[in-house]
Amino acid sequence: MYDDLAEPEDTMRGRQWLGIGLIPATIIVGVVWWGGQGRAAENDFAVEATAMPQPVPTEMPQAPPAEIQGARAIQPTILGAAPGVPTFNVQDVLTYVAAHPASGGKISALETPTVGSVEFLASRDVATRIDHGTGLPDDRLLCLVTLHGTFAVPAPPGAKARPTALTQYLVFDARTGNLLSASLGR
Repeated sequence: MYDDLAEPEDTMRGRQWLGIGLIPATIIVGVVWWGGQGRAAENDFAVEATAMPQPVPTEMPQAPPAEIQGARAIQPTILGAAPGVPTFNVQDVLTYVAAHPASGGKISALETPTVGSVEFLASRDVATRIDHGTGLPDDRLLCLVTLHGTFAVPAPPGAKARPTALTQYLVFDARTGNLLSASLGR
């Protein structure tokens, strides 16, 4: 009745051999492990615990602000000018203004403007004259052109009249001749 549950003799013998084979394998693994522990101490392979250096918080270096490049305008005519010296002259400015009376993006001249002055100044002095910063280093050499006439900008939505002014300022880079800004005076 229980004969079908009985294991064949071959299976039982296989288990005995497996058990007998595991004993020497376990002994070998133990000897190798214990032997390795002993050798580490004998050969002075001990590792000392050391503190890991802590990262030092630092500020990220700030990239210098991108300089204003402006739009090509006056072609330099004084080649090889020393640093701090303009590469164009007053006549070059007058020629440019005559050819481009409505310079300045959205600013339009409602009549032909007249040139009030052409001055080569440091950026800090230009900022004082036009009543706002230039975005350039204070000592940067610029060319400030003051125009007189009637100037207008597009009217804001819903406005009945276009804002106008009697003065326009053009600011050029005195080295490259690029037009950096155009703004209306008061």
